[in-house]
Amino acid sequence: MSGKRKAGRPPGGTKGSVLSVRISPEMRTLLELAARKNKRRLSREVQARLDYAEERYKVDRPPHIKALSSAVAIAAAVIEEETERPWNKDQYTSQNLAKTIGLVIADFTQPGEVSTPPKVIEKAKYHFAGEAYPTYFAEEKARGISALLRLARKPQIWPPYHDFETEFWKIQRDLKLRRRK
Repeated sequence: MSGKRKAGRPPGGTKGSVLSVRISPEMRTLLELAARKNKRRLSREVQARLDYAEERYKVDRPPHIKALSSAVAIAAAVIEEETERPWNKDQYTSQNLAKTIGLVIADFTQPGEVSTPPKVIEKAKYHFAGEAYPTYFAEEKARGISALLRLARKPQIWPPYHDFETEFWKIQRDLKLRRRK
């Protein structure tokens, strides 16, 4: 028997169920164009977009996190429209977007004194033997998140990927992050 793989679904794969839905002709055209661009069949393009929407608007995400995600997207669209440059390819746009997001967050944060949470202080004592950690908390978290995004691998069937790994890879792909050498 030759080593050629047979066409069709991979072994153990499931066919999935059919969902019939009415969409406008304009939406169908947009989906067909996107499917061609992404080299997928129309049904796979729709599935990919549903997967993305489900991940973005997860039921278990708290409402304030969902709102922040939308506010950041709106801020990026507003700033990019004004500068006519993408935030991830232009320093001026990037810096002003970061400032805008910070100001929007500050505007919707409840008033009160700034205090370091006990959990952060405890981690500083354990990991950093001092007060440096609370000072560099955001920087450490940003480096960790950036590393996770840069190291994300394309999802594979085996070994199974976790949802967060797929989300990291999608972010990496969409931002076209360059791997550091």
